[in-house]
Amino acid sequence: MMTDQKGKNKNSRTRLIILSIIGLVLVFSIFPRARTIYELSLRKDDLLQQKRTIEVYNEELTIKLKQSGEPQAVERIAREKLGMIKPGEKYIMPVEE
Repeated sequence: MMTDQKGKNKNSRTRLIILSIIGLVLVFSIFPRARTIYELSLRKDDLLQQKRTIEVYNEELTIKLKQSGEPQAVERIAREKLGMIKPGEKYIMPVEE
């Protein structure tokens, strides 16, 4: 009876050691991958936010491009940026103090 009890204890201990080793191998093989997945998820969220920002900026540029072909927009740019005037107009230069 005693030897049977010792055999069961030894068998249980061996089984526990094997399961512990398998568990450690799984933990050490899964943990780095889980961390990588988490980091990639954060990066994905950041890139999606950047994409939204760029899409908004692109939409603004598209609107400006469409407006720049209109005669009023061309005239405004010519007056403000290039200092051009229509024939017969007088240009009054602002003085900065």
